Amino acid sequence: MYLNAELADIDARVEAVTGPISAMIETIYGLRITEIEQSMQAVSLDTAGARRLRVGAGSPALQAVRRYYDATRRLVELAIAVHPGERFVYVTRLRRQ
Repeated sequence: MYLNAELADIDARVEAVTGPISAMIETIYGLRITEIEQSMQAVSLDTAGARRLRVGAGSPALQAVRRYYDATRRLVELAIAVHPGERFVYVTRLRRQ
């Protein structure tokens, strides 16, 4: 995870957060997140990653990278999440209007 260092004491505050960090940034710093860019890709877990997720080394996983930007397109937060393949489903619903 990356958090913009311009936000005073951000590292200390993150430890106490129970919800989305982006919501905490908006509440405490008054900084509105106006854009989130998400990319996803299939990855193969190395030994350390597999151990953390309690699966075998080389297992398939989905890596999601989210970049949170403010109105000036300044990167405020970057989060990387890795989900084991057999325990993750991504669903999208497209509705025609």
